[in-house]
Order: sequence, then C-alpha cells, then structure tokens
Amino acid sequence: MAGRRGHALHSRRLPGRRLSHRIWRGFGPGYCRPNPVEGKALPAATSGRILALTSKRPPSSSDGRVERLDRETGGRGGRHRIVAGVFAITALMVISSTLLTYWFGNRVLNAHAREEARREVIANLNELVSTAKDAETGQRGFIITGDDSYLTPYEEAARRLPRAVAKTKSLDGDPDDAADIATIAALIDRKMAELSLTIDLRKTSGAEAAVAVIQKGEGRQIMDELRAAVARVEARQKAKLNSDAKLSDATTRTRTLVFAIV
Repeated sequence: MAGRRGHALHSRRLPGRRLSHRIWRGFGPGYCRPNPVEGKALPAATSGRILALTSKRPPSSSDGRVERLDRETGGRGGRHRIVAGVFAITALMVISSTLLTYWFGNRVLNAHAREEARREVIANLNELVSTAKDAETGQRGFIITGDDSYLTPYEEAARRLPRAVAKTKSLDGDPDDAADIATIAALIDRKMAELSLTIDLRKTSGAEAAVAVIQKGEGRQIMDELRAAVARVEARQKAKLNSDAKLSDATTRTRTLVFAIV
C-alpha cells in the first residue's frame, strides 16, 4: 500500500515522467527506463521496433513527386531517342538521295557528251565526202573548159581536206572505227593525187590526155571505196548514238524516280 501511495505521489510530482512511463510501458518487458538527466540511449531492440514502425509510414507527397519526376525524365529520354532516330534516318535518306542523284546525273552528262561526239564524227565524215566531191567537180570543169576559174573548188578542197582528215582522226577514238578511219585518210590522199595528175595533164598535154586517165575509172573507184568506208563508220556511230540516247533517257527517268521516292 505504501508503495502504491509512493508511486502515486511520485507521479503527481513528476507528471512528465508519469506520461513517459505510460508511453514506455507499451514497449513490453525488457525496456530500459531512461535517465531524464543523463539522456541515455534506448536499447537496440527498442530502436529496431521504433525504426520498423516509422518505416511503415504512408508515402509522403515528396515521394510521389520524386517518382513522377523519374517517370517524366524517362519519358523525355525515350522521346529524345525517337527524335534522334528519326533525324538519323532522314539524314541518311537525304544523303543517299543526293549521292544517287549525283551518280545518275553524271551518267546522263557522260551519255550526252558521247552523243555530241558521235554526231560531230558523223558530220565531219559527211563533210569529207562533200569536200572530195567539190574537188572532183572543179577538176572536171577545168578539164572540159581549160578555164582556171573552175579550179577554185578544187583548190579550196585541197586546203580543207587535210584538216578535215586530222579532225576526224582526233574525234573518233573508237577502236571499232580505227581501220576504216585509216582507210578513209588513205583514200582521200589517193583521190587528191588522181585529181592533181589529171589537172596537170590538161595543162601540159591537153584535154585528151586527161580524159584518157579519167576513163580508166580509178577516180570513180576511189570515191566508191571512200563512200563505203564512211558509211560503215557512220552506221556504227549511229547505232551507238541510239544506244547512248536510250541510256540517257532511262537514266534520266531513274534519277527522277529516285528523287521522287527518296
């Protein structure tokens, strides 16, 4: 009884300790009543129970903000990766389109250059034949009339033909035409030699001597061989010209299609 009165008296004197006693009593046996003066620490078992109780607290608003920030950061990172991938694919397509367009454009330009070169070769060959015919016309007019004015076409042809032959050789670098080009050059030399011979005979021996040489038919044979050689070269050049034109058209269509798709 005395103990109870003492305890009650003690509780009345120290309300703080009585309250503390009620709180600590919940920890069960083995708790250690702290010294309010010295402030000793709780035993390890009690500290663990307090930590367990505090760890079961509901998530605060700050935890939600952190989780939401993590989700948003991950989402933004994913969007950045998608944008970077789209940009890389677009850049690759643009570069590929540029390279393909450039390559096809070069093929078209090369085909056009070959077409122009072949047309120039054909035109130069026709000029060779026409110039040789002009020289022959001047020779015949002079032999018939003896008038030196008829020699003007022959003299002009004699000046133009060597340059035309050299130009034909420089323009036509096709190995398929090499033999015929050499034949054409040799026939031009033979024709001019035959014309020069008959003109000299007309001047020195009269018309009959010159006509006798013409009637042998050497000049006509030379012209026939010249036309045949020119025709062979021209046929090959025209065939290759048509092939280059088709290639140019096909390449242009392909380039346009690639540019439209890419």
